[in-house]
Amino acid sequence: MSKLFSACFIRYMKNSMTQSCLMLSVVLGIYAGYASVQAQPGTSTLYYLVGDAYFLILLLADIILATLAIGREFSDHTIRNKIIIGYTKSQVFLSELLTIFSVTIITYLLMILPFGIMTVHFWTKLPISGVVRIVFLLLLVYIAMISLAAAISFVTSDRTASVIIAILLALGFYLADYEIRYVLNQPEMLHYEKLQYDDGNETYRNVDEPNPQYVGGKKRAVLSAINVCNPAAAINNCVRFTFYANDTLAKYTALQMQEADYKEMNRYFCSLCGLILIVSLCGLLIFQFKDLK
Repeated sequence: MSKLFSACFIRYMKNSMTQSCLMLSVVLGIYAGYASVQAQPGTSTLYYLVGDAYFLILLLADIILATLAIGREFSDHTIRNKIIIGYTKSQVFLSELLTIFSVTIITYLLMILPFGIMTVHFWTKLPISGVVRIVFLLLLVYIAMISLAAAISFVTSDRTASVIIAILLALGFYLADYEIRYVLNQPEMLHYEKLQYDDGNETYRNVDEPNPQYVGGKKRAVLSAINVCNPAAAINNCVRFTFYANDTLAKYTALQMQEADYKEMNRYFCSLCGLILIVSLCGLLIFQFKDLK
């Protein structure tokens, strides 16, 4: 198993697609760090705006790399040849999965290190436990999405199909997160001022009425549970948490808000670990019954 993993890892690292993805990671990390440090309008004060676009770009690049690399292993009959010479399907699947996980971790570190160095003054405003949670939670998001991409590749055995399905799935997670958050953030009551005339004089009366877009009860619980299992929601949770360190961007500081956000992060930790385990097992079981002829 170790020899199989080593050979697979070396082959992946020699691949031009992997090398391109590694260079992209460094460029994204530097550019994200540069773009995140901005001057506050009208002052010489710097503040730090951490967005999720750069994380999404690297995530899509890793997904494309994983699906194309595994698809190439099928098209070149490399996987079938491994089984012919005596390796089991479980060994082949796990070696490929661990290899693509390792490459994903490397690309993630190549992005997060220059990004963290360039925004070091920002991260010092956060508690150490918060920084550690953010770094590991983002890494879990990448591994969870890559496990989905790898499982899709092993099921379809087709590079084109697996790339399209995996990218659409990743974008679907993002769209679902924004839609669900929009619904969950709707207030239960709408408060506004209504113009009225009293003896010919214009006056304003405060009006409170139910919000038709508000979702409560079981539907709200279901939507919340769905979003906790959404990897893209975990990225947005990390990004939102970083806003709390800037008094110019948020009403509360990280120390005041960390308790509520830590609980949400813990739920994402559990759901992502479960997602990685379930997806990997399902992919392995389907691959066990797959005919490679």
